[in-house]
Amino acid sequence: SFQLAADQAMKSFVAVFIFGLANCSPSSVNDNEIERIWPGAPPLRYKDVEGLRKNLNSVIKGADIPALVRLGFHGCAGGCDGCINYEDPNNAGLQQTTSPLETLYRTVYQGRMSRADYWAWSALWAIEKTVQNNNKKCKGKGCRIPKPEFTYKWGRKDCPTSPKTDNGGRLPGAKFSHDKTMDYFAVEFGLTARETVALLGAHTIGRAKVGNSGYNGSWIKGEEEMFNNKYYKHLVDQTFTWKHRPVTPELENQHWQFDSAAGMMLTSDFSLYKEVYPTEEGPNSCRVSETLGCKKTSTASLVELYAEDNSLWMEDFREVFMKVLENGYDDEELAVIEELN
Repeated sequence: SFQLAADQAMKSFVAVFIFGLANCSPSSVNDNEIERIWPGAPPLRYKDVEGLRKNLNSVIKGADIPALVRLGFHGCAGGCDGCINYEDPNNAGLQQTTSPLETLYRTVYQGRMSRADYWAWSALWAIEKTVQNNNKKCKGKGCRIPKPEFTYKWGRKDCPTSPKTDNGGRLPGAKFSHDKTMDYFAVEFGLTARETVALLGAHTIGRAKVGNSGYNGSWIKGEEEMFNNKYYKHLVDQTFTWKHRPVTPELENQHWQFDSAAGMMLTSDFSLYKEVYPTEEGPNSCRVSETLGCKKTSTASLVELYAEDNSLWMEDFREVFMKVLENGYDDEELAVIEELN
């Protein structure tokens, strides 16, 4: 099975990884700074980042890659503390899809780094990997996307019961209107409207499953593991026919989504560009026609901007994604690992 293969592969990494740690070059973070940020902690170096990238690349495959982005975000709602409430329906499926990641942590990294840092670094790697996937398959003009060049930091602390908790941060709703989406990210993560629009472009990767969220399908069909700005391109494309339909009509709490030949969008996605108003039953009060007849929102110009410019979007996404993965910490509480020349 995949799980058995993953376990065997990770065991073979241990000797190589430990040898690598013994030969790490020091980063620009001095020992006094390390002791101040996390008393008694072993210093993490850039070689640790390289080692984690190598291990994740060998163990995490296919649809499990976008799941790490979801884990990184959900794990930082309410503060990045290495804990998830797996009983929360909003986190459905996370424990199963990230099982290989947890096995790798227990085999190699436990005691070496906090689970909160491990999840954050893994989410950064997942974006890096899906950018690589996109650029390898890119065939047309303007489809390449710049490397994200993330700044890796450490010093996040785990909750006492990591990785599980009975608590958990509040998560955004798929039925959120434009105003509710903006309010949520402003309150929970301190994001501006521009940062919120940039962050939600991460929906360009991955897919929704009825068993997890009640929704079904890929945001970008056929490119679930390719990170690019097609999320915005699809929102602004006037040639698309969007159908608003219930995915779970048999349930009292129905799950309505927008479908087109190219993929799907949640109400919270669509509301970045068009003023749609979800009702308690699920349908939206504004009919979406072939010409996208709803009024544009106050953030519509940002959606159009990102649809036109992959590089600009990546620049904005890079900053806001790192900000999300540092939720709950001040700048002086985390140590920066700088790439060695």
